[in-house]
Amino acid sequence: MPPHFPRGALLLQQHRAALAVDAVRLGLAQEPGQPYGLMLLALALAETGRLGEAQDAAGEAIVAAPDSALAHHAMATILSKRNDLAGALRSVREAIRLEPGGADHHALQGALLLQERRWEEALAAADRALALDAENESANNLRADALVHLGSTKAAGAPLDATLVRNPEDSA
Repeated sequence: MPPHFPRGALLLQQHRAALAVDAVRLGLAQEPGQPYGLMLLALALAETGRLGEAQDAAGEAIVAAPDSALAHHAMATILSKRNDLAGALRSVREAIRLEPGGADHHALQGALLLQERRWEEALAAADRALALDAENESANNLRADALVHLGSTKAAGAPLDATLVRNPEDSA
């Protein structure tokens, strides 16, 4: 794997998406069609607001590696940003089918269900994510949101307190 892909992933984690796009494209010039590189490119493009290009790159990643849960997760993320919740839910369900133990997939599914105002299902997805990774911050925040919408504001405080203990800088 070209060193440009890990560099692109790091830049993306640092919220430096434009630089990540450049780094990943250098790697793809060396290894065209590399699924991991295409998935990183898709996520980086999405962060820069280039959602059409991002969706194309995620689609290429899925064609190159149809059994990649990460590629389907990336597509779900992009479709969500494009307000295609039905498509995003289909993509995240495929990611979960391919990698049922992926807590982030369940958390993303819950976030999408929350957007659809399907509170109980969102809570169940958050609980599945937390059963796989008890410290998953997205799932903890999602669980709190779902509980608030279900009228359990007192119970919602526990997941938020747990997140703040682990990460006091989190603005959850």
